[in-house]
Amino acid sequence: MAVVSATAPSRFSWQVDLRYRWPARFVASWIGLASVLVVAAIVQPGTYGRFSIELITALAGCLLVASLGQNLVVMLGSVDLSVPALMTLSAAINVHLVGQVSTAQSFATSILVCAAIGGVSGALIHYLRLNALIVTFSVNAIVAAALILWTGQSFSSTGKTAGWLHAFATGDVLHVSNLFLAAVVIATLTATVLSRTHPGRRVAAVGANQTAARMLGSRVGLVTTASFAVAGAFYALAGLFIAGLVQIPNAGLGTTYQLTTITVVAIAGTSFAGGNSSIASLVAASLILTTLSQVLALQNLSAGAIYIVQGVLLVAAVSLNSWSQVGRDGFRWMRNKIPGVRASA
Repeated sequence: MAVVSATAPSRFSWQVDLRYRWPARFVASWIGLASVLVVAAIVQPGTYGRFSIELITALAGCLLVASLGQNLVVMLGSVDLSVPALMTLSAAINVHLVGQVSTAQSFATSILVCAAIGGVSGALIHYLRLNALIVTFSVNAIVAAALILWTGQSFSSTGKTAGWLHAFATGDVLHVSNLFLAAVVIATLTATVLSRTHPGRRVAAVGANQTAARMLGSRVGLVTTASFAVAGAFYALAGLFIAGLVQIPNAGLGTTYQLTTITVVAIAGTSFAGGNSSIASLVAASLILTTLSQVLALQNLSAGAIYIVQGVLLVAAVSLNSWSQVGRDGFRWMRNKIPGVRASA
């Protein structure tokens, strides 16, 4: 009988540990970011100018915070289409309450209202077994219409956000926007909660397998409702960020974030079937999109071209994610079972 040394696998233990902690689908976003930065330096060196870096990091901060919310929903195996309306609602509430209540009250009201709306969406999806896309799309339409009826196109007589918010949003540290620095701190806290706490780990568990999570004691309905509520709070915060940046927000403030947040989550490697995710990869994915958009803008390309690039990236990211989940064994099985694949091999 052959004797296998107990120490033999230790030669490759670090490789196994690295692949476990950083699967290929999470590493891809960092490779993509490095590639984009190199291409930007070659094609459009102006991307690394002072004001360009400030703009890229500011927009990346707004996108990252909004994508944190979308990522939570995708971890549950759903997609949230209410991002634009909740971001705009948050900005509208903040602008409308300027001068009427304290800074803390207007800030908290924006966050709590959007969190409540997100929680209602989560409850409808879980307890009434409604389709997430239909519920969130309907919520997006209802909130957007109600907002116009409430405030019109201008959210207040001045239409301006609070002065402190504009000052913070336009500030920077060594040309890196305050918004991006704040977003990284929020992302770090989110990653800690999701990986280090029992409630946080239950989000991925519920998304991976609701039945198993329920058998292990997770309250699936509560986890779903709470996750959508927290996502709504993230959208609200992102709306406040972008409102502070532009100072005079309008009804179209969050329109582009419906596609971009989904694209960021896909590039970051989060499976749309639910399960775990990498918050660090979200940071890289946010920088990829904003840097690409800046490069295309400096090349004088239209907004349509930017949307096309985002669409292509979304399809490519989802495809790569699916292929990585199939894995080497899956492709070997396909080669053996499917005649066409076997013949071509």
